[in-house]
Amino acid sequence: MVKINKNIFLAAFLILIVILIILFFSIIYTENLKKESYEEDLKFLNQQMLIDDLFLAYLEDTNNTEDKCLVLEKQYAAEYLINRNLLEKLTKINKNALVPTSNSTKYMYVLTNVKLWLYHKKLNQDCNNNKKLILYFYSETINQGKLDRIKDEQSNSIFENALTELSKRCNNVNIFALPYNKDIILLNQIISDYDLKTYPVIVIDGKSYYRIDELKDYNCD
Repeated sequence: MVKINKNIFLAAFLILIVILIILFFSIIYTENLKKESYEEDLKFLNQQMLIDDLFLAYLEDTNNTEDKCLVLEKQYAAEYLINRNLLEKLTKINKNALVPTSNSTKYMYVLTNVKLWLYHKKLNQDCNNNKKLILYFYSETINQGKLDRIKDEQSNSIFENALTELSKRCNNVNIFALPYNKDIILLNQIISDYDLKTYPVIVIDGKSYYRIDELKDYNCD
């Protein structure tokens, strides 16, 4: 019978532990790099919005409304795409990553999304743009139990799938996703203005939809 040297066994065990530690920290490092990349995307989006503010101030003195609206429509459309991509990244890193997105990044995303929604509202009003602006308030059960989180994630997923289908069917739809979070004063004001009772909920043209099947026959026009 062959005897296993205890020193060899211990050495192999220690090597395995070292490999696992290196692998773990490599994953953490990679996830942190991704997180930093998402934060850079958010900074870029905010820089673009600062340019928009300056551009709007500059155009206050011009009478060329047609050119103004054309430029703003292109800018806002580009920023909307950046914003949608950022939402997908933030959602993905929160679900799958070992390193969660920081609260400051989430908060800045929320404020940026509200501002972008207001930009598009103004574009509709001032430039006769025909976009349908949809507010989607999703559940964010951070401090609740596991079962509550699973239930809310399932509800969110059902609503998000339906909104994805709606955006494919309606080319004139822009969707702005926000957490149902009354602790953020600005969000609490919007929730109060639309008299939103619970979540998830969708707001289109001032009307609230709490049941997703109500959107199946929604008229894009």
